[in-house]
Amino acid sequence: MGNTMDFQPEVGSELHIEGVVYRVSPNPQVQWVPYGQEGRQATVYQLLDVKEAAYKALKVFKARFRSPQLVSISENIAPLARLPGLRVCQRLVLSPQRHADLLRAHTDLIYAVLMPWIEGPTWIEVITDQRELTAEQSLHLARQLARVLSTMEQRRLAHCDLSGANVILPALIDGESGPGLELVDVEQLYGPNLDRPTLLPAGSPGYAHVEAGHGIWQMDADRFAGAVMLSEMLGWCDERVRSAAWGDAYFEANELQEKGTRYHRLHEALERQWGPKISSLFKRAWRSRTLADCPTFGEWLVALPTSSEASIVDDSDQQASSSDIQVAEVDQAEEPDVPGGNEWLDQMRSRAYVLSSRRQWSDVVAVCDQILSEFGEREQSEIVLMRARAQRMSEVEQRVDEAWNQAVESGRAEDWEACWKAARIAQRGSPDSGRFKEIGVQAEEEMLWAAAVERAQDLVDAQQWEDAVSLLDSVPDDHMFAAQVRADLQAEQNRQRWVAKLLQEAEAHLQAGAWDDARVTAQKGLALRGDPEIFEALVQRAQREKERDQAVATYVQE
Repeated sequence: MGNTMDFQPEVGSELHIEGVVYRVSPNPQVQWVPYGQEGRQATVYQLLDVKEAAYKALKVFKARFRSPQLVSISENIAPLARLPGLRVCQRLVLSPQRHADLLRAHTDLIYAVLMPWIEGPTWIEVITDQRELTAEQSLHLARQLARVLSTMEQRRLAHCDLSGANVILPALIDGESGPGLELVDVEQLYGPNLDRPTLLPAGSPGYAHVEAGHGIWQMDADRFAGAVMLSEMLGWCDERVRSAAWGDAYFEANELQEKGTRYHRLHEALERQWGPKISSLFKRAWRSRTLADCPTFGEWLVALPTSSEASIVDDSDQQASSSDIQVAEVDQAEEPDVPGGNEWLDQMRSRAYVLSSRRQWSDVVAVCDQILSEFGEREQSEIVLMRARAQRMSEVEQRVDEAWNQAVESGRAEDWEACWKAARIAQRGSPDSGRFKEIGVQAEEEMLWAAAVERAQDLVDAQQWEDAVSLLDSVPDDHMFAAQVRADLQAEQNRQRWVAKLLQEAEAHLQAGAWDDARVTAQKGLALRGDPEIFEALVQRAQREKERDQAVATYVQE
């Protein structure tokens, strides 16, 4: 797709950056494939500093995430590299002003980031691989994470997109003697002197608080996700917790802040292994209505024991036999049979908040209606407002979704423009503006591509090949409707080449006096929509010449 193509290096290829030669590393498992790790916004490649024999990471952003703002962000976060867990803040952004020659050769490297390569598994890999940890390892990782996040919190910093994929664990390679834990994907860091991102992070599945659905960029943004991850780490030494994990996180996204089997199993494991102080911190975060209600990381750090021997450890076999029964009993006790009580109200309000965070607006309306039918609108003004917002958001989302689906199906520029307008209108009137802003950005981009495709089709029809090709170069290779125009263009160019070739062959046959061959070749040219005036003239000429030769032959015979 022209200049928007993703960077696709070969193993051993070299990049010269500010006088240093870097070589693309091979994948340890497949030696002829570059060592790269693809994420939602970018692919991170491993490079070898040839002179220093040290590894670096090159983060190459996908086209829509290549922002000039990355230059100022990297300059502002550079001093944070001295803090524990933030080594990747030591970085260099490839900009047109400083790296023009390199970017001319590799235009898709614009605003790519060169930074330290962090060796070690991510927390998401530990979970998905079901990697066993000892109690001492679990505690060491949790203390490292609490220390990093507490240090950040004391300086009014927050990662804002804490998840298993963004936490690397060198400690699982080097042991306790090495650096224990590092955070990556720090472009959306919150801090007093940092710029607000264009698109606010909305939390990752398995770690997002009810407030995160609207986008979060604030000092306490990490408190819920951090509490969940700390609890995962502390519980991972328990086989029953590992076996209950959902997938790439312990919790499935739709069960966060709900009281289900996984919650009770983890809560029970924390209390059994680490004591009531730790389990109560997890419970407090789980039941929080706002991020500010979650415990600080300083509280976690103080509550964590210094060694696993200081934790509370009971006989595991005895507890294993009663674990499932206890979970079932708790589930039953926390679901009152008769609505109307304070406990029922608290649970229904909590459920409404959770559903709201997931944008399940029709379900929010239904839950609010249940509450209002029991307690009335005067006593539950907050629920009245929540219901009104959910009803409005349901209608707004429906309009945007309908416009999006229509545009995706038709691919027309006018439909993408309608989708873009619907998203803009929704963004102005909705607190869920982060999602609609992202839809608007995508719709605007698709609108421009669709307009280019439609104009390219007109140019193909007008046989203005070069202009059509140049215009299509601005559209991604995998654009469905552009692919059709490219196919039409290729077919038309092939037809033109064949017509030109047939014209040459027909004229050659005429020169050689091969009248039948000339006539057949000219007929083929007409079948391929060659110029009728030219090819019919060739057919007639071949026919005349043949008849003349036949007449001469007859005359000679007579």
